[in-house]
Amino acid sequence: ETFQAFRSLFHTLLKHHAKSMMTLAATLVGCCQRLIVMVMSATAHLLAVQRQLPQHSQEPKSGDDKSKKGASLESSMEALVESADCLTRILEDVAAQKQFKKYAPYLLAAFLSLSQIHAISPSVKHALLAGIYALLALCGDHELSTLRATLQRPEQQLFDVLYADFKKFHKYSGKI
Repeated sequence: ETFQAFRSLFHTLLKHHAKSMMTLAATLVGCCQRLIVMVMSATAHLLAVQRQLPQHSQEPKSGDDKSKKGASLESSMEALVESADCLTRILEDVAAQKQFKKYAPYLLAAFLSLSQIHAISPSVKHALLAGIYALLALCGDHELSTLRATLQRPEQQLFDVLYADFKKFHKYSGKI
């Protein structure tokens, strides 16, 4: 619900007050970075809990307790996927504003560095990819070179894979 409220506010501000929002661009990008951190950290935490669940299932407990934990984890994962969807819409709103072009590498760097640190579930990653691809589409050669210069070697390798997928599956090249 918090993500949805922030997304609604962010969308409204960008749609109706885009020029005045440029004075707050760094703050808005910082908020987006924190949202990326929140989604990815929560996903990593939830995956860690899921990995520990089979260890606890060997202990003698009632079947209802196990099913409650499993259902709780499933609902938490569904909520994270919904949050990732909201974050994707926020990133797409940012990418729709060409004025945010110079900030796109920082958002991409946050995603890539967190991808190296935290495990991310496939469903959450799938939900986030559309927003990440929108940011990549916003970037020109200068922004891409800035991004490559700021990334560490493992993050650069991850970026190369991500960018190859972007060019292969997302970016329209005009060839048939």
